[in-house]
Amino acid sequence: MTFKSKITTAIATGAVLLNALAPFALADTNVTGNGAGSNNSVNQSTNQSTSVNQTNSMNVTNNVTSNSQTGGNKADENTGGDTNVTSGNASTSVNVTTVGNLNKADVSNAAANPGDINISGNGADSKNKVDANNAGINGDATTSVNQENAASVENNVNANAQTGDNTGSENTGGDTNVQSGDANTNVSVNTAANANVAQIGDPNSDSNGGGGSINITGNGADSRNKVEVNSDNSVALDQANSAEIYNSVNSNAQTGDNKADENTNGSSSVYSGNAGSDTSVSNLVNFNGANVADGSLVWNNNTTLDSNGAHSHNKVEANNNSEVYAAQGQDAALFNDVASNAQTGANKSDEGTGGSVSVGTGDSWSSNSTNNAGNVNLFNTGNTSWDASFDLGSLLNMFQGII
Repeated sequence: MTFKSKITTAIATGAVLLNALAPFALADTNVTGNGAGSNNSVNQSTNQSTSVNQTNSMNVTNNVTSNSQTGGNKADENTGGDTNVTSGNASTSVNVTTVGNLNKADVSNAAANPGDINISGNGADSKNKVDANNAGINGDATTSVNQENAASVENNVNANAQTGDNTGSENTGGDTNVQSGDANTNVSVNTAANANVAQIGDPNSDSNGGGGSINITGNGADSRNKVEVNSDNSVALDQANSAEIYNSVNSNAQTGDNKADENTNGSSSVYSGNAGSDTSVSNLVNFNGANVADGSLVWNNNTTLDSNGAHSHNKVEANNNSEVYAAQGQDAALFNDVASNAQTGANKSDEGTGGSVSVGTGDSWSSNSTNNAGNVNLFNTGNTSWDASFDLGSLLNMFQGII
């Protein structure tokens, strides 16, 4: 007879906010074909602010008790004939998995494309001016990404498998056989929590910063042509994780404690099976990954001054300023209290009269594995290869189709 108890608990808690912004595109600015002596001015000003705020809080408590027991049989004080007492196997399997808290923000290309600025084909003595203060990730722009996770996970697991505790005592005549089966416990506790991934700009694109061109061409003699472009960009990134994991695991496998005492005549045999205890505890917490593509920080423009008339005055002023503020913080507290025990034996065959006595004990083994991994910060700027990897397989599968 075999008794098996298997308890599987899976708890997944998380929140995902995916913020994907298309490029903020401005039309081309063209000052063309105006007559002699004309006075033309264009003032262009745009402002853009992108704010992403993601917060997760997870509080999980798993209390699991799994017991499997067989045996406790008695065949005592019998007269004549053989006496056989046998108990089956006892097995307990416990699997506790907790996954949660994922933030993923993709500001795929919040950069404005200011378009092209063209001053061309205007007449002699004309005055042409373009002032452009353009926002996106280039221009007077602010991109703010705030991601926070807090996870508190407590696992209390008690797994017990017991077989044996059989008696065949004070029998007269015939053989007495007492045997218990195997006892096995298998406990697996896995916790994966807290991942922030932020991508600002497209690392595979050369045009995050707009890539517009400035062209002053073919204007008449004595014309005055001026282009002023000011780009100020600020990217503020804040990623924070806090994890507190407490695992208390008690795993016990016991077989034996059989008795065949005070039997008269005939042989007495007592055997206990094998006892095995396997315990695995794995904690994977706190990952921050951020990539700010360098093309998203400046306006990569092309400037052309060509074929303007005699005594023309042509001026281009382009100011690109960019600042990146990145803060990544981790706090992890991991407590693992693991006890794994395997016991076999404690058999007795005492004070028998006549016949042979045989006592056997099976094998016992106990295996413990505890793995902790946490607190990883990755930050990258530039169009270099970006590979942010955090093995939250169960969590990512849960959000398949959303991210």
